[in-house]
Amino acid sequence: MFSYIIIVSGQVQGIGYRYFVERAAKNIKITGWVKNLDNGNVEILAEGEEKILENFVSTLKTKHPYAIINDIKITKNKINKINYPDFNITF
Repeated sequence: MFSYIIIVSGQVQGIGYRYFVERAAKNIKITGWVKNLDNGNVEILAEGEEKILENFVSTLKTKHPYAIINDIKITKNKINKINYPDFNITF
């Protein structure tokens, strides 16, 4: 199991990107959360199997019709257990 902290920068606020992230995560059984940051970026904490998380990151880069992704930074941590029961938008 892994935990990814993902920072997405670009045009990712005000276009429904958090809802897109939440839906994508729930569809593949990833747990964690997504939130807007004050600097215009979006932060995601995602937990699950590494292969599934890598596919999730690929989806984040390419599948939202209005997002313009400038950069995605990922911090990966190995974890022993899942810490979140589901995936939610936080504020």
